[in-house]
Amino acid sequence: SFLNLVAVINYGSIYKSADGGKTWTFSWGQPNGWEDIASDRTGTRLAVVHWQSDGSGGIYTSIDAGESWERAAPTLDMGFVSVEMNSDGEIMLAGTASGDLYISRDGGDNWRVAITEGGAWWTDIACSVSCEYIVALATLTSVSPPTTTAYYSFDFGDTWTKAIHPEGEFGGAAFGDKPVVTIVRDNIYGGYEQGSGDLLFTEIRGDATTSSPTIAPTSPAPTGSPTAMPTTYSPTPLPTTLPTTTFKDWRRISSSSDAEELVAVAEEGIFVSTNAGYTWTQATGSALPPADIGSWSDVCMSGSGASILASSFGVGLFISTDYGATWELVRVSSSNGWLGVDCDSAFQDLVAADNWGGIHVSTDGGSEWNIVSKTIDPLGWEDVAISRDGSIIAAVHRYRYVDNLGGDDDVANGITVSQGGIYLSANGGTSWNAVNGLDSEFASIAMNDDGDVIVAGEADGKLWLSTTSGEVWRIVVGGVYWWQDIAVSSTALRIFATARAQTSLDGTAYPDGPVFYSTDSGATWQNDTSLDPKSWGGIACDRDGTVVAVTASYDSPDAPFHDIYISEFDGDELDFMSAPVSLAANPLVRQDWRTTATSDNGTRIIAGTADGFIWYSSDGGDTWDEYVADGEFWIDMAMSREGDVMYALSYGGSVHISEDGGSTWDAVGEKVWPFGKNWAAVACSDDGATVIAVEQFGFIYISVDKGLSWSNPSQSDLLTSRPWAGVAMSADGTQIAAAVGGGNIWLSDDGGLTFVEQIVGPGGQQWIGVACDDDFHVIAAVVWGGHVYVFLNSAWTRVTDDLGEQSW
Repeated sequence: SFLNLVAVINYGSIYKSADGGKTWTFSWGQPNGWEDIASDRTGTRLAVVHWQSDGSGGIYTSIDAGESWERAAPTLDMGFVSVEMNSDGEIMLAGTASGDLYISRDGGDNWRVAITEGGAWWTDIACSVSCEYIVALATLTSVSPPTTTAYYSFDFGDTWTKAIHPEGEFGGAAFGDKPVVTIVRDNIYGGYEQGSGDLLFTEIRGDATTSSPTIAPTSPAPTGSPTAMPTTYSPTPLPTTLPTTTFKDWRRISSSSDAEELVAVAEEGIFVSTNAGYTWTQATGSALPPADIGSWSDVCMSGSGASILASSFGVGLFISTDYGATWELVRVSSSNGWLGVDCDSAFQDLVAADNWGGIHVSTDGGSEWNIVSKTIDPLGWEDVAISRDGSIIAAVHRYRYVDNLGGDDDVANGITVSQGGIYLSANGGTSWNAVNGLDSEFASIAMNDDGDVIVAGEADGKLWLSTTSGEVWRIVVGGVYWWQDIAVSSTALRIFATARAQTSLDGTAYPDGPVFYSTDSGATWQNDTSLDPKSWGGIACDRDGTVVAVTASYDSPDAPFHDIYISEFDGDELDFMSAPVSLAANPLVRQDWRTTATSDNGTRIIAGTADGFIWYSSDGGDTWDEYVADGEFWIDMAMSREGDVMYALSYGGSVHISEDGGSTWDAVGEKVWPFGKNWAAVACSDDGATVIAVEQFGFIYISVDKGLSWSNPSQSDLLTSRPWAGVAMSADGTQIAAAVGGGNIWLSDDGGLTFVEQIVGPGGQQWIGVACDDDFHVIAAVVWGGHVYVFLNSAWTRVTDDLGEQSW
């Protein structure tokens, strides 16, 4: 089953998912130092191993998909680094960091040593579905480069054979990257976790009776010096069609059923995202009009996200069936006053409102169109909505034009204006009925899949709701808003609406409004408080109303920022991003942020995530670009005073440097640390030349040449591995403060050659961070679950007594 998933964070917690990885919940947090995890075929039986720097560790198992855990074989108090099990969880194998491979045949209750390879790490284990075939890799790290030996068993682990290799042991590739192995349908494949990507070896089983097969490398065995790993990573280039400004007059937005695909229209273009709003591309193509011709007014996306219908006021209707890559003009009229559009999830039944030319319907995905409003007033249409099966159509007038040539004119060309209203059709547009008594200026309308819940917004104040397919209506939100757009989930349990600053025909100015929403099919309403009122454009939600996207518009070129906002919604409160974000490659939805750094004047900013993204800005955060390094977990960052030198730590990886504002990054420590380091913190001098990095469970490393070479403090009391938690450096790089989690603060005034231990407060506290001013006159350090301490005038003082202990 791919529904039950489980994952471990090395010095973090165990997390589980029961829905294929869509959502994750905490399973267990102790004892930490997790190295590997294994699961049976259902995800019910689990085994996890851990290793601490002092050599201790153990094996823990769960028989209820991670709801509870217990230690297996408590006497095995040693560091384990790999684990594997068969499909029913009865046979388990676990490898230590000290040479022994253990096996259990009763679900982890009892264990015995299967192989001993003195001093080796059992870096990886793989077995077939039943565990009849098993391969385990033992890596000897005491030699340079490390060498790996493969052992295999074809009898459920009863007997083992050391694999024969033409060149001896597997060694020397990619500076000793971690060897890994897997078995797919009883075929064995081995390789390196990182590096050149070549297979370490491959063995096709063939004859199951073979007693001692030769496992041959897929490429010539490495000889001499190992091939160096690349030290420069090229970022994924951003699309060249991304818009370059945040100031856009956004009109409407639409989403696929799961909100993974989004499409938004501004006056000057169509913008598409296929990754839940992380990045956007402006649609191009010869079929689309130039930006100065026409004005994009509305858009609708199919449930799959592949098909899109967009309307251009003054030009026509356009369709894309390939996620916005190519477009076709499918409908024009004599007036081309195209405004609102809507479509069903399957993208078969489409409807469009031509402001001056009626309601147009297609029942074949846009190939053929018919005007279905010939029997009713053909002018003044603003918006339309259609049910899932195409039978129910609702359309709204903002006003009606009435011929009045020669009379008192309300507009220059000799026509007067009367109030608008709502029209409904229950037969796909064959016949229509006006909603009596609702003679108002209407601007927006939407409905659920079945068409029994319909919501309509006036252009002069009120939001109306019908739960009877339009037979009975009531006001659900009053006030003086211009209702710009409405989104309804498939069942109408969740409804969202936006208001927009506008001036009506009678000169009334309507204010900016909040985003309104209902979680009970319109019975009660509340307004979002995560964003200030704005002149909203469009709003869209996924099928269940769990993801909401909204666009902000503007009415003058000197208006403040306007853009696209996205919120996940659990039915309690909307939580849009608190600041506008740029369409130009900006993270439009929340990410797993871990670290950030800024230049002295705040114009240059970098921010790192747990999934490989570094976002960088050179204008104080107004616009952003991205750098992507797959597999990197950015744990801490530092920046020179001017922002011309930037450092980023990859947890389990290397120290990375950028000298071009963040657009490219080089790994400057891979040759020194071929296996990577579990980094904790980094700091640098004002000019960025001197940099210090500390391990979460390890040592202090210092470079005075931007990471080209590194050294450790030579004093004996710092040669022991420690759980470093934070580090800070003076402007000139000569003075350093470093904090040990569960220990004390260490200070240096000679650039890190020597350190002095400072016992602060009661000593032995769980320090999590430290900072200092440029001259190192003031140092601040914080304790997790405790207080903030400040070093000033040669003394430490606890400064948060009035706050009490806090989980900083």
